[in-house]
Amino acid sequence: LLKQVNLSKPCEAGNGKVMVAWVEDCWEVNRIPGFKINKKPEGLKTRFDLLIKTHCEDEVASMRKSGTSEDYTESDLLLTDMKARMDDFDETAAARKDNVKRKIDSIENSGALMRRMAMGNLDAQGRMKRQGRKRRIKPQVSIFHV
Repeated sequence: LLKQVNLSKPCEAGNGKVMVAWVEDCWEVNRIPGFKINKKPEGLKTRFDLLIKTHCEDEVASMRKSGTSEDYTESDLLLTDMKARMDDFDETAAARKDNVKRKIDSIENSGALMRRMAMGNLDAQGRMKRQGRKRRIKPQVSIFHV
């Protein structure tokens, strides 16, 4: 489970795509011959969250025992790596949201500018038509032209 989650990074999936990523992880994990737990995607996500929470609690307890040598298993290293990546992703979330907001604002501003320009063109065309009517010279007919 940890290897698959580390590979696919479902926590970094876009908004509304997190559970889709967990469904894909569930398919991949259930295809592994040695994986005996048959869970739904929600169950795998809950299991992963529990593993991360337990790992963080163990890390805090371990830090309290300073001076002891520690043995790191592969799962500890994977959990530490994933927790660091998740924290980094959360820290940059505000910057990503700000960038998206700026893009949306610029799109709205450009739309307003385009509407103003279009209205300006329509006003200019209307003025030209009105001026054209005022300047229209009436044809003069004289007896000499006939």
